[in-house]
Amino acid sequence: MVVIGVGLTIRHLYYRNGEPYARFFMPGLLLKIAGVLGFCAIYKFYYGGGDTTAYFDFGTILYNRFFEQPNLVWQVWSAAAGTINSKTIALTNQLPFYAKENTFMVVRITALIGLLSGNSFWATSVYFAAFSFSGAWAMYRVFTHWYPALYKPLGYAVFALPSVVFWGSGILKDTIALSSLGWLLWALHQLFIQKRHFLLSGCIIWVSVYLISVLKAYILLGFLPAATFWILGYNLGSLTDVRLKTFIVILSMVALGAYSYTQSGALSTLVDKFFQQFVKMAIGFQSWHSFLAEERGQTGYSLGEVTFTPLGILSKFPAAVNVTLFRPYLFEARNPVAMITALESAFMLLFTLYVLFVVGLRRFFGYIFGRPEILLCFIFTMIFAFSVGFSSYNFGALARYKIPCLPFYAAMLVMILHCHRLRFSRGVLT
Repeated sequence: MVVIGVGLTIRHLYYRNGEPYARFFMPGLLLKIAGVLGFCAIYKFYYGGGDTTAYFDFGTILYNRFFEQPNLVWQVWSAAAGTINSKTIALTNQLPFYAKENTFMVVRITALIGLLSGNSFWATSVYFAAFSFSGAWAMYRVFTHWYPALYKPLGYAVFALPSVVFWGSGILKDTIALSSLGWLLWALHQLFIQKRHFLLSGCIIWVSVYLISVLKAYILLGFLPAATFWILGYNLGSLTDVRLKTFIVILSMVALGAYSYTQSGALSTLVDKFFQQFVKMAIGFQSWHSFLAEERGQTGYSLGEVTFTPLGILSKFPAAVNVTLFRPYLFEARNPVAMITALESAFMLLFTLYVLFVVGLRRFFGYIFGRPEILLCFIFTMIFAFSVGFSSYNFGALARYKIPCLPFYAAMLVMILHCHRLRFSRGVLT
């Protein structure tokens, strides 16, 4: 009731003028709440527990100790994960998730929200859902700023995708990372496109990048390059002087070439280090999730034999992107939860084929590379979908890992279809 009350207040204060996109505010929030209640119910009564209940249980340990020894809890809460301290070791030994920063960050936030929720598992989850909605709304406002007429289909793309509603609302790393991604997009748009709210945008960028880098750093590896192309493309496109635009492009290319030449050794070392870490992560995920599929009956998949070289990994790019966006197929679903994901994937595949059929392959990519905002969605989706599709090897894990790119991909298809129909309505065919 607190979350709904705050939502109604914000809706009344900031969206009282009847803006078309504002009609998605309360339905989007309520859908998040419904999604997280369903998520909690399935984990409580169907799975019998999991990551989300473990995060809550460990957060409860900090919450309970807070009322007895607040100074001790503060030392644990504020220290870097894995820090050994003679005064706190008795407490940290009760927290298996204390070993890694990405898991302990969720425990920290869960314990903090427990002070607002009375340490109720259900109420804490609803607060997580509210935070998730805030990031989704920030993302939606950027999308509708690009294409105001598409407020309805973009609303469905951001708020109504089943995987995002289900996996992006509970007490999980994915919820915090997804919301932070939405806020990061909003802050970058404010700072570099609309050029306002500089201090606020800078603070949000810092907090968002920090949270994502701690929880799921690979999201930034896909998003930051895409955002760079978007910002550069938009600002170059706004220049009317062709000579100035050409000069800036040439100067940028020369500067990039000079930097690459002078820093070739450091760049080579960095790329090699990143590649080795990616290979190590992929092998670990593939081995563990293959074990779960073979020994515990979970639904797994394979991309075939993989050679862990740059070319060998890139050869799996189409298959990895396909499995992220369009699988599991309907016949691969083995339980009700997987069937929901399969239905969503089937819809995404059919919608993609429909857009390709209506628009045509050449115009499809023409719109992508002709519009910076669509290019942002495309680059991020491709990089991210490849990364998680190549490393997951388990449909259950993939359903959770892939949610950051789904709103971007669905929104991209909606934007492309709109641009094509707009050209037809104006009689401009090329």
